[in-house]
Amino acid sequence: MNVLGIDYGEKRIGLSFGDSLGLAVPIAPAVESAESERFDHIQSVIRERQIEKLVVGMPYNMDGS
Repeated sequence: MNVLGIDYGEKRIGLSFGDSLGLAVPIAPAVESAESERFDHIQSVIRERQIEKLVVGMPYNMDGS
């Protein structure tokens, strides 16, 4: 199963790819200036890598809040 990890940020969206071996590796982040372009970037990754599941990280501040 191909999995896309998403670390959402307002200006930069970090991405990682995991496959059936269970190993996740970072891939090029979505850093386009417009939000719609960042989502287009993610959509193309989903298509190209045949993603079946998304995992979205929960952001925390440095103090854990």
